[in-house]
Amino acid sequence: MNEKIIKKLKLVILISALGLLIAYFGLNVMNAYNAWSINYWANTYIQGINSTNIDPTFKAAQIFAINYTAQQLLQTSLLPTLPITLPQFIGIELVLAGLYFVLDYISKQYDE
Repeated sequence: MNEKIIKKLKLVILISALGLLIAYFGLNVMNAYNAWSINYWANTYIQGINSTNIDPTFKAAQIFAINYTAQQLLQTSLLPTLPITLPQFIGIELVLAGLYFVLDYISKQYDE
């Protein structure tokens, strides 16, 4: 194999591994933040309603509306994540690391 090809393959593997890492954890962190912020908003609003002295039926209707709105926000605001589990992700990263080190070994053989 040509040394330039090996260097390009190593770069592609590094970019792929980094991109997968960012995509997997970045999307999950964003979804966790979205869910937390919607939940915080709904709970704060419900606590405010519960602290008032209004008709219990009206209170229940408002709480139902808040819960329904929060559910709809969650369904529409969550980002699509990668359809892999954490062990699969770790396996893919290990395979990419193995490929990188094999190519690194081959490139060192060219240097000698």
